[in-house]
Amino acid sequence: MLQESLIGSYNFNVLRALLESLDLLKTQAGAEIGVFDGGTSWYLLRSFPQLRLFGVDPYLAYPEYDQSRMRQAEQTAVDRLAQFGERSIRIKESSVSAAKAIPEECLDFVFVDGDHTYDAVVEDIKAWYPKVHAGGLFCGHDYSWGAFIVLSMSL
Repeated sequence: MLQESLIGSYNFNVLRALLESLDLLKTQAGAEIGVFDGGTSWYLLRSFPQLRLFGVDPYLAYPEYDQSRMRQAEQTAVDRLAQFGERSIRIKESSVSAAKAIPEECLDFVFVDGDHTYDAVVEDIKAWYPKVHAGGLFCGHDYSWGAFIVLSMSL
């Protein structure tokens, strides 16, 4: 089972602390771009019992993981998140395509951890930033495998 960690790839406590300390959960809806094995989604849904979370991931191979590994990660996510029922909304599409179905300013937060290339991150920001309501949180994780950016929206 997943646990909080102060270091490593699963730094769930940082995102949870931001959401709690900034009192950001107003609509009780958020999105994770790049679900992989569902670890972050599981932690957020467990931490916030009223949260509805859109989990977006096309589960396509990329240089670090072949298609077999992506299928394994997808199945792990499906199994891990099943306990949350309708609170876990799975969208198996590209980030930009999935964003088109989400109304603007309806999410408390978006956590971007999908395609880590510069161009993809720029497209994710363009597609998902408008989905977060004023005062919400738009943040990301390791877009260049070493950087962590947080933008607090104060519109």
